Amino acid sequence: MQVRATRTNEVSQDVEVEIDENVVNKAAARKLRQMAAKVKIDGFRPGKAPANVVRQRYGNSARMEAIDELVNTKMYEALQQDGLNETVQFSRPEVQSGVQSGNLVFTFKAENFPEIDPVDYTGVAVELQRAVIEESAVDAEIKRLQDELTKLAPVEGRTTVEATDVVRVSYKALGEGPQAEMAQDDQEIDLSNAELLPGVADGLVGAEKGGKKVLTVTLPEDFPMDELKGKDLELEMEIHEILGRQAPALDDDFAKETGKADTYAELRETIETDLRNARKTANEGSARQRLLDAIGAANPVTVPPMYLSMQSQQQVMEQLQMFEKQGIDWRNMKLDVNALMDASKRDMEPSLARSLVMQAIARKENIEVSDEDVQAKIEEIAAERGEPASRILASMGGQDAMDQLRFREQMDRVLDFVWSAATITEVDELTAAEEAAEGDEA
Repeated sequence: MQVRATRTNEVSQDVEVEIDENVVNKAAARKLRQMAAKVKIDGFRPGKAPANVVRQRYGNSARMEAIDELVNTKMYEALQQDGLNETVQFSRPEVQSGVQSGNLVFTFKAENFPEIDPVDYTGVAVELQRAVIEESAVDAEIKRLQDELTKLAPVEGRTTVEATDVVRVSYKALGEGPQAEMAQDDQEIDLSNAELLPGVADGLVGAEKGGKKVLTVTLPEDFPMDELKGKDLELEMEIHEILGRQAPALDDDFAKETGKADTYAELRETIETDLRNARKTANEGSARQRLLDAIGAANPVTVPPMYLSMQSQQQVMEQLQMFEKQGIDWRNMKLDVNALMDASKRDMEPSLARSLVMQAIARKENIEVSDEDVQAKIEEIAAERGEPASRILASMGGQDAMDQLRFREQMDRVLDFVWSAATITEVDELTAAEEAAEGDEA
């Protein structure tokens, strides 16, 4: 076997493999003998037909099957040779000559990751925005907690429904037909809910407690009963009770009820600290991302095209399989799978390029992750979940999961390294260039 590889660019090679005709003929003869022992030919018992008869009928088929097997076998042998043993993706082989006679020649394309000698990844200037929390942000979180602890209670001294009320009602649909099945007792309706059927909120405003009112509502086009989709329907509602929201006072009792502090003053301080820590984490995450973008810009990388296509295809297939696991038939969703793959390629290419650069930095700086490091990480995850480490590993998928965990841990260490080696300047506001970079990232 002769293998000739011609590099077309830093990530691709055109490969030509030539197999001697004698090897092809022997493989075809062996395949023909295997077929002769099984085929049925009129006038002969299985396996007893003369060789020339079998060759006349099945010689071409035997040769084609032998060629298919040879191409697959010899292609993988070729990929073990120097210069090709770093291949990460290859195309389907194509036979060029030798189908009927002569040496068999087939070709394919092989892709490898580019060789990267990373530069300018230390001392990178990065701005880190200080975490400043406005009083309005604390007020908003206080309001959210107050809303969570707000209770519903019967309205005193009023019997007329208002637009902000919650009403407890019983209702039934009027008229003959499928709507006769529509009825409900003791249903709470929040009139401030924007997702109510058109006509419900407006119809109930002004109704009297203990009374009945007929409303005209419009059913949605996706209503589960086909005969009623998009139709107007009359509902008779009986108003049992009018409920109002009772928000807790913003005092020490409220603070204790949140479980976050003993006094209202301490609650505001705790919330401010939590918000500041969260914003600090977010700001540092954004700064780290801009750091990686700067390193990527200094180290442009070609992502192997076939490899990128395969990765994007795998990502889209996993998304479609997720739909199926949820009982959703994605084929009925009129999805353009090719468009999804194109979008996936656009999204994946920058992250794959950045990953290649980070792996090159790991090699250059000898940043490695040992088996002990991986096991420690698994035990850390197990402690967080309160489960045995063995169960965590099994749930993650065994050895493949360990390899993925090792890779993620290595990438985290590389990021920590370049962050520690960066020139970081804390600022109140990002400069225009940094803001633009953050906008591109978003």
